[in-house]
Amino acid sequence: MPNSFASAFNPPRDGDLIAHCTRGLPCRYTSNGNTARRSFWIAVQLLFSGCSKICNMACRLLRDWTQSLGAGLPLDYLRRRQMTTTTPHYGFPRLLAHFAITIILTGLACSDALAQTACTIIQPTLGQLVGREIQASGTARVVAGQHAWLVARRSDFSPHWWLQRKLHVNEVSPGWKSVAALGGPQDIGWDFDIAVVIVATDSNRRLQEHWDRGVETSDFKPIAIRETVAAPCTVTVRKSRH
Repeated sequence: MPNSFASAFNPPRDGDLIAHCTRGLPCRYTSNGNTARRSFWIAVQLLFSGCSKICNMACRLLRDWTQSLGAGLPLDYLRRRQMTTTTPHYGFPRLLAHFAITIILTGLACSDALAQTACTIIQPTLGQLVGREIQASGTARVVAGQHAWLVARRSDFSPHWWLQRKLHVNEVSPGWKSVAALGGPQDIGWDFDIAVVIVATDSNRRLQEHWDRGVETSDFKPIAIRETVAAPCTVTVRKSRH
């Protein structure tokens, strides 16, 4: 008999186990008469082996289920996939459908945003040689609470602009035509930026007050415009005469 209970956890050595199988009776294992100790060791090994397999299977199922949440795959499919390596025939079509729907929805969202705030300058064109005044035209699509302004500056005056006109556009009639004045005789040879800026109500109030003050005093000064609801659409021209 072992002197301590800890000896029961010692694994059997080669040759220690002797199988005794008699007619009509199950096999039993003995080790120099110490049947209880060896039986206990075998039971522990079987227990740990079974638990390890169960844990590994549970971990695989949990991992696959977590990865498939986005695709909405059912648990039954995951169980079948554990027994086969083949991919279901509807996997690629479903992935392709999800991709197509995502592209369509993204395109619609972007088109709607662009339709609401997009602006264009048709005239003048990039690099055009211009004089003291220039006829400008284009489109500005705004929604309620938004306002469009035509502005201009010599290119080295960023971020300040000279207000030219407030554009009377709306959702139904986005087209506009106006006139921009580009500096004096000393500015011949310089590049000028002509832009359309779209602003919200608060910024529009500030620009309108600045414009009214310039009309009343005949002193039009530049103003910084930093808060816009969309990036300004800009075209650069060169002043060649006055």
